[in-house]
Amino acid sequence: WDLAVPTLVFHYENYTINFDETKERLLRFLGMKENHPAPEFITGKIYRDFFTEDEVDAVTELFERLALRKTWFYTRHYFDD
Repeated sequence: WDLAVPTLVFHYENYTINFDETKERLLRFLGMKENHPAPEFITGKIYRDFFTEDEVDAVTELFERLALRKTWFYTRHYFDD
């Protein structure tokens, strides 16, 4: 599918490596100005321990099956062990 909808691809890691640049890219893409300073971004948050291995496997399979190929290409690294 190609819905011809403008898209911007960035990853969580982009915020970690260069928060300000990533924030500016997002604002430009959305055609918005920054209204107030962004809240502090705390890196390294990991939520995998909240879920069982079976739950993680089920979500991975579901997402892989439902995602467009291009979306899966850009996001699959989040599902690696």
